[in-house]
Amino acid sequence: MLFTINDLGFSIAGLLLEGWLAFAARCVCALALLFIGWVVSRWLQKSLFPRLLKRSWHFAFTHPLLESFARPTARIAWYTGMYLALRSLVYHPDSKAKRIYKP
Repeated sequence: MLFTINDLGFSIAGLLLEGWLAFAARCVCALALLFIGWVVSRWLQKSLFPRLLKRSWHFAFTHPLLESFARPTARIAWYTGMYLALRSLVYHPDSKAKRIYKP
């Protein structure tokens, strides 16, 4: 895996980070996921669907279907990037952390 969340730390390619460095690494990964979602969304709107709409299709209903799927597909890509970015920031205390803070 590229990155994992362990106990109270964060490891990137085998390098374990803890504290503020772990939080900063999570933020950088979240920004990268947001950027990837935005790029995929733009690619769908600006490149993929216009190419598909320029083609001649055998069935007459293909063109309206492609037009109706273009924007929702791009939004789904953007929302997926947002979800993954926000999900990567969530902190999950493991059993070791629970034992530390247990009264």
